[in-house]
Amino acid sequence: MIMTEQTRQATTIVERIKKLLFNYDLAIVYAKGEIQLRRAAMDLYSNDVRKNSQKKFVVAKIDKERFEDYVADLENAKKEILDNLEIILSKYTERYRQVFIMYFLENKTYDEICAKTNYAPDGLKYAIDKLKKDLIQMYYIA
Repeated sequence: MIMTEQTRQATTIVERIKKLLFNYDLAIVYAKGEIQLRRAAMDLYSNDVRKNSQKKFVVAKIDKERFEDYVADLENAKKEILDNLEIILSKYTERYRQVFIMYFLENKTYDEICAKTNYAPDGLKYAIDKLKKDLIQMYYIA
């Protein structure tokens, strides 16, 4: 299949969005793991009265709080991307949203989408072309 410039641009935009969301998920999982490590360190040093242990407890607590703030920032940024995507999709009918999700996010074939949405092939092509144009208009970065 020959990829048109419009298809290439739309695919690039969707791939960037997917990659960004994946990176947020990865960073969130990492930071939550670090929070668990800091909690474990706090538990380890919480009842130890030695000065060095008290310092380690305080450092672990501060680091835990920093990672908690970091997770909150990451989750807010991810939510903003998803909210913007929802705003874009909200202007379409349920069927168009379904086509968008199946074509761009799930990488379904035209035949699979036609079977699930009851679009005729020409109607599906028109819908996907419209979605591509709208996506490029809203997001394209050269």
